[in-house]
Parts: sequence; C-alpha cells; structure tokens
Amino acid sequence: MPTTRSTNLINKMLKLTVQYVEPFEELPRQTLRTWALAAVKRAHEFVEFDSAELNLRFVGPEEARNLNSVYRKKEYVPNILTFDYGVDALDVLRADIIICKDILLKEALDQGKSIKQHACHLVVHGVLHACGFDHMDEESAIEMESLEAEIVQSFGFPHPYI
Repeated sequence: MPTTRSTNLINKMLKLTVQYVEPFEELPRQTLRTWALAAVKRAHEFVEFDSAELNLRFVGPEEARNLNSVYRKKEYVPNILTFDYGVDALDVLRADIIICKDILLKEALDQGKSIKQHACHLVVHGVLHACGFDHMDEESAIEMESLEAEIVQSFGFPHPYI
C-alpha cells in the first residue's frame, strides 16, 4: 500500500491542465488526470524526467484543422495532435495535447466503442507521444501500441487495436 509520501510524489509527477472549448460532461478532469497519470508513470520507466506538465485541450473541428494545417501542413481534421516540447533544464517534460471532440465522438461511434473507452485511448496515445514515443516505423509502432494497450486495459477497457 502506498504511503502518504509516495502518493504525494506520484501526484507531483503530473500537472495536468484541461481546457474544454465546449462542455464535455462525459469526461471529467479527474478521470482524464487518472488516465494521463497512468501513461506518464509507465513512460517514466523508459524516459528520464522528474515531472510532467501537460495541457490537454478539447477543441472543435475548425481549431483542430487550423492547428494541423499551420503546424503539420496537413489539410484535414485530426483526432489528436501532440506538441512535444521535450524535457527542460528543470527535468520537467512539457507538451500540449489537442483532441478534437467531434472526431473523438465520431470515431467512437464508428468503431463501436464507448466515448470513455476511445477517449482513454486517445489521452494515453497523446501522453505517450508527449513522452517521446512514436509510430514512425514498425518497431516503434509495436512498442507504442503495446504500451497503449497495456495502459488502456488497466482501466478495464478492451485492447484498443483489436
């Protein structure tokens, strides 16, 4: 059982700011924090940092498309964008994670998943990107998807890729 001291250290490991452009009652801040913290803790086994400061922003399609166009030169509405700023001189990992609410809802419906199940997967996916994981090649993709599945399943959701 964790001690108060170890619990405080774990709680200090993540500072999460959540911004809702539109209300999203299905996803309260504490739930999002729980998912993000699990991903940060697991990633911390592979990546060196003392703590993480993450901004999680739920946006509409116009903002998502604009950010994707400006920063990635892609002309479509993405489900998620992660802007990873790396680990600073204070050993704080910093990133912005942008999730398009409309795309999250559409994908959940299209894939026969609950909103929470798909949201958990996207949050975990974004946090792992923030921690430096990617899926640019097969080996990296296998590693990242394996971690995603492990974390998502720890919350009682099914494997996100099956």
